[in-house]
Amino acid sequence: MIQTLKKQWHLFLRSPPGHRFQEVHKRRKAKQGDSSEGRKHGLVIGGIAICLLGVVALPLPGPGTLVLAGGLMMLAAESIVVARALDRADQVRARLMSKMRQICKKLGTAKCVLLAACAAALLIGAAVGLWVWLT
Repeated sequence: MIQTLKKQWHLFLRSPPGHRFQEVHKRRKAKQGDSSEGRKHGLVIGGIAICLLGVVALPLPGPGTLVLAGGLMMLAAESIVVARALDRADQVRARLMSKMRQICKKLGTAKCVLLAACAAALLIGAAVGLWVWLT
């Protein structure tokens, strides 16, 4: 099972941003002949449950983001709509990372680290504020 997960992860990483999740969906649909309706529903229900667990775990210490990503990956394997939405988000992430690399090249290492620390502090502050507001 670990080898299968590793293989799927490497295939996912080799896919270009903006097509990764749809390719996961296509590979799942190609293998679907050996899966039952119960398994499909189980993946959807499990994906939703894991996503909810990840959302709850986001403000807590631990891998909340990874749990949320795993749940979304399970949903993308069964739903082309979710796969397309995640691919769009992946394209936005890739563009932002590209812009950040350009900015860091211009600013230099020390200023880039300071900028990243300020951005992280703002995100943490926003997350804590949202958490306090919601509770």
